[in-house]
Amino acid sequence: MVLQIDVETYKMTQIANLARHAWQLIKGDTQISITKAEKPEYLAIEGNDVPYKALADGKGWIKVIAGAFEDLTSLIPNYSEQFLYHIHLEPGMVFSIDPADKLEVAIYLPEQPAIINDEKFNAGDFIEYDRNAGTIELNNENQEACDFILFGG
Repeated sequence: MVLQIDVETYKMTQIANLARHAWQLIKGDTQISITKAEKPEYLAIEGNDVPYKALADGKGWIKVIAGAFEDLTSLIPNYSEQFLYHIHLEPGMVFSIDPADKLEVAIYLPEQPAIINDEKFNAGDFIEYDRNAGTIELNNENQEACDFILFGG
């Protein structure tokens, strides 16, 4: 018996298999979701469509760009526990947030320095917390308002 193999087809199949396995390793999946093969959805969301909530005691406000926070849920479909918040704290205010267990969290300080969990950070700093960070306390000791971009999943 003679087995004939088209070399180009064999190479493309091997490359496709390697790519599939690499994706599975990166994502930690054993199977690739059919959702990833579907055409992506695009949404045009205006700033006033982003869920917004004033924080208690005049501390500032929070916008939920992706994910959910308390009674706020973003218009962007979310198929996991990923989140993206814009928190605005007034001068001298402190705000605490408890991310769900096993979620990695990062914070970006776009314009002002701030104190996060009793540690001082500068404007432009990107701070990462592991999955066991616990409560994250944001503290604005500036003379003007401070913005925090929190994201993770």
